Amino acid sequence: MSTLLLIRHASHDLLGKKLAGWMDGVGLNEQGRIEAARLGRRVASVPLEAVYTSPLPRSVETATPLASRARCPLRLLEAVGEIRCGDWTGKDFEELRQRPEWIAYNSCRSLNRIPAGDSMLEAQARAVGAVDRLRERHPQGHVAVVSHGDVIRLIIAHYIGLPLDMMLRFEISPASVSVLRLEPHGALLTSLNEVERAREEVPVGGPAHASATEEAER
Repeated sequence: MSTLLLIRHASHDLLGKKLAGWMDGVGLNEQGRIEAARLGRRVASVPLEAVYTSPLPRSVETATPLASRARCPLRLLEAVGEIRCGDWTGKDFEELRQRPEWIAYNSCRSLNRIPAGDSMLEAQARAVGAVDRLRERHPQGHVAVVSHGDVIRLIIAHYIGLPLDMMLRFEISPASVSVLRLEPHGALLTSLNEVERAREEVPVGGPAHASATEEAER
């Protein structure tokens, strides 16, 4: 049985303002660095075999203290990188909300492609393929995968049998942890969107707590 900790990167300055996508140089802000440090403490009791991360700076900076504290390898994994946002990369959310193609995309993601970017089916296929390979590489171990909100949603939706167009019905907050156990007979989601509450460290596997963040923040 493989156990995956699916972790969204911590906060950065464009969060909720612009669609960062694969923009260069988007690293964590001060709040994000605090979240990343706390994240390492929260999962310190988990015997991680490795930490895999999207190659984007905001994910690598989130994963680094986690791998350091767990004393395990940190490996870049492009297949769990952000959705490629094409012509929308770097655009303000306020501007995007006025576009008919943005409205159509968020109404039915299974049938609408980002202009010059990914389709959700393509992104899901690459991310799930990566997870399946990790399952083979770590058949009995615990691994952390640091990625992005929609990518984590796509992975979870696949393994719990949720239709793609329902992926926005659950939240994946910055610096959150979701735990997926991949067993021989199938997958089991044991926790979803665990975040640290104010002045309280939430142990991995504890109660889920969702925040009312913008759906499309990345």
